[in-house]
Amino acid sequence: MPKVRIEYRFWSEKDDYRRYVGRGIDQSVDPDFWVTQRHKVLGEAWRSFTYSEEVDLAPGRHFIECRTSGYAEVPEYKWYVEVKVDGRSLGVQPCGRDKAARFEFEVGARLEVPGGALAAAAAVAAILVAAAVALRRR
Repeated sequence: MPKVRIEYRFWSEKDDYRRYVGRGIDQSVDPDFWVTQRHKVLGEAWRSFTYSEEVDLAPGRHFIECRTSGYAEVPEYKWYVEVKVDGRSLGVQPCGRDKAARFEFEVGARLEVPGGALAAAAAVAAILVAAAVALRRR
């Protein structure tokens, strides 16, 4: 199984209370996870919290669900989370006991093109030009 590095960054701009932060990989997280699912608690946060881990995940589709003991929908207690998988951001979402943040991603089986997207576009363009030239010669 491939090792995947997952980075979490939780933060609040206004909440002055200490909060639990938690996550589930391919598992849902209860609204009161710090009581019902202690194994999903990553730690306690005051205004911000970062955490990283390496996990073995089988190739295929996966999801990460994140929550805090703060709130996602109450402005003065609003928390956010950003999740990165192998350095690639999956986005930023609000999260709390009232709303889980859910991030989906795929492990393995992706096509790597040397040189990135620009090289891939150039290769496709070259193939199309060669095909057009070949058709005109007929």
